[in-house]
Amino acid sequence: MKVSVIIPTLNAGPLFKEVLEGVKAQEIGAEVELVIVDSMSEDGTAELGKKYADVFFQVKRAEFNHGETRNLAIAKS
Repeated sequence: MKVSVIIPTLNAGPLFKEVLEGVKAQEIGAEVELVIVDSMSEDGTAELGKKYADVFFQVKRAEFNHGETRNLAIAKS
């Protein structure tokens, strides 16, 4: 079994690395897949996300939509 964790981001800030490390450290008896969709961050969020994500992609800010963007991330998982 695989569990996908979807994280939409935009300039996630200084605690983002801790969040990613926490997700990756989970032991739940299943594979944990981390999917990050970034809205063109400018603070290093995208670069950090690429290091931790199993699936990483970006969408333009103008094209971000809470529901549709999450559905796209789920489709890519």
